[in-house]
Amino acid sequence: MTDYCQNMQHHFLRFALFSSLMLVAQLGLAEQDRNSATHSAISFPNEQALPYLDRDAKVYRTPRAGEGFRTEIFGEEIVVESRDRRSVDAWMLGLQYNMHEPDDRTIFPIGSLYFWRQPKESQLFYANVAGVYNDIFYGEQLPDWGNYQYALAFRNFTPPAPLSEIVDGKRVRDEEMYWGRLQWSAGIGYREQISPGYNDNIFMVNLYFEPGFLYFKRSRKAADNLVTPSDTVELGTRLEIKYDALERNVLWLAHQGFATGANFVYGHRLNWRDWGLDGIQHRAGNTRDHVRFDAYALAAGGVPFIDSDRHRLLGTVHVGTGNNLDRFSAQRIGGGVNPMGWDFSSTGIPVLPGASVWEFYPEHYLIANTEYRWEPIFFSYLSLHGTLAWLDPVRNVDGEFKRKDTFYSAVGGRVATGFLGDSMLVVDMTHNLNVIRDNKRGGTDITFFVVKEF
Repeated sequence: MTDYCQNMQHHFLRFALFSSLMLVAQLGLAEQDRNSATHSAISFPNEQALPYLDRDAKVYRTPRAGEGFRTEIFGEEIVVESRDRRSVDAWMLGLQYNMHEPDDRTIFPIGSLYFWRQPKESQLFYANVAGVYNDIFYGEQLPDWGNYQYALAFRNFTPPAPLSEIVDGKRVRDEEMYWGRLQWSAGIGYREQISPGYNDNIFMVNLYFEPGFLYFKRSRKAADNLVTPSDTVELGTRLEIKYDALERNVLWLAHQGFATGANFVYGHRLNWRDWGLDGIQHRAGNTRDHVRFDAYALAAGGVPFIDSDRHRLLGTVHVGTGNNLDRFSAQRIGGGVNPMGWDFSSTGIPVLPGASVWEFYPEHYLIANTEYRWEPIFFSYLSLHGTLAWLDPVRNVDGEFKRKDTFYSAVGGRVATGFLGDSMLVVDMTHNLNVIRDNKRGGTDITFFVVKEF
């Protein structure tokens, strides 16, 4: 049985890689037209003559992503050429450092590759590739389809190391196991460009059929009486909605506008069994079929009573609920830097600042973030941010692991700035007042990373 499970894992991992490469290969036709504006009706405001930031207008205007401009710094003229953002390749590398950390999570490395292609309105491809976690999408509107499209996607969560859940800051070693998910999506949908007309201002709705595969293997450090879930094919459907009308600054931070979206998910596991210590703690009938709803909204604009583009006020709300969710189907919520509209694909990711990465898997949650941002110079932004959250993580309640509604709050600061070699550096420090660390409330994380196009 062990050999069978391992063979199945290897088979599906190879299939996952093949599927990803097939999606990328579909871009071959798109690539040949990516620099031709005649193939696209998308409006690109960055194709204007280069203005001086502080000279050509009575009121300072923050340059938007992709726009070219001129300015002076210490008497030297700086020229930033316009950038066609229909084709973007970038890497991100950094880490999260937790003080008063959960067990064995002092340092958590983070990194990924990002790709975006929209050579013309009829084709869209984007991907966040991190190896153990990938999110890949391709949509195309065929001739005579108008704004309707077929959509293909692939996602995986395949950590190479065993995972122990964190409950009140302590690892649950008894149920440590290797596990992962591979999921393919095929569907139809609707997509159109919207105001204010930048490349990533898109309204999109897709309905997917989603076959997937879940695999499990007991860790050597787990309890001897741990019975793992059975490997299983999972069939499901997902309705995805995205609306992005944000203007972004030169570091891709949300500057002005609104974005919202939602996901409705249903999943059914074909082969599922009771699992846990002695195989009796988690009943298969409670999680074989599950449903989940997640939604978000983001708004960015000026600060009341301050007529200046250098001062921004932002807010995000992420909400989710579901039924029959477990650690393999619930929305993963943890710490890090809130995306705050950095790109079309990641705006909907819920983040609880001050927590560890992937720390919680609640059945319902509500997270509200607010941020004040100041732009002292066109390539640097300083922020103060706060978070209020309510969710039901698994807690240790009188010696039993149960979901418990818990209130969380966090405060922090961030600097995002241009860095060496035309890269971007982000450093964020947040203190969460309510996470449990060393049997006490309160934990701090410092996250920093560098992003660069290549």
